[in-house]
Amino acid sequence: MINLSIFSWLHGLAGRADWFDWFVEFTANPFTIISIGVLMLVIFIYLDGRPGWLLASRTTWRRIIVVGMSGFIGWFGSGFLKSLIIKPRPFMADIGVEPLFTYGAFDSFPSGHATILMALAVSVFFVNKKLGLVYVFFAIVIGLSRVVAGVHYPVDIVAGWIIGAVIGFVVGWIGLRNRSVNAK
Repeated sequence: MINLSIFSWLHGLAGRADWFDWFVEFTANPFTIISIGVLMLVIFIYLDGRPGWLLASRTTWRRIIVVGMSGFIGWFGSGFLKSLIIKPRPFMADIGVEPLFTYGAFDSFPSGHATILMALAVSVFFVNKKLGLVYVFFAIVIGLSRVVAGVHYPVDIVAGWIIGAVIGFVVGWIGLRNRSVNAK
């Protein structure tokens, strides 16, 4: 009941203003890819101080591989869970939802976007705390926008955040726990 109530309230924000709907659609889809690309560039260029793939230090390569691995494991893990837990998206569930865009079908739980972005955010926290917090914020905004858009229920997003945080913590801790690899 709470899940559906929160969903109804958040999704009720859609369709009120064109600019807001555009913002929701942008943050729910293209912004995800843009933020991941920018993240890798920031880790690669800004934190190393030496732009260029061939000039990057071992530490930078390790950071990129570990952060990228957390995102990949998040993507794979959420996909695996979706194959086990067949749950229709709100616009497929026959509850009268008109989404801002259609995406997927019976693969709502957990949210892949929320899982991947939170895994990336938490693993980035091991590299740079401020950048990690920025990406936690992005994960929250993108997750909420997917509920407003009508393509996920809140429980899908929260489960994705929790799963992603666990993945990001474990991968980050294993791959980046050495103090010489971590930035402050």
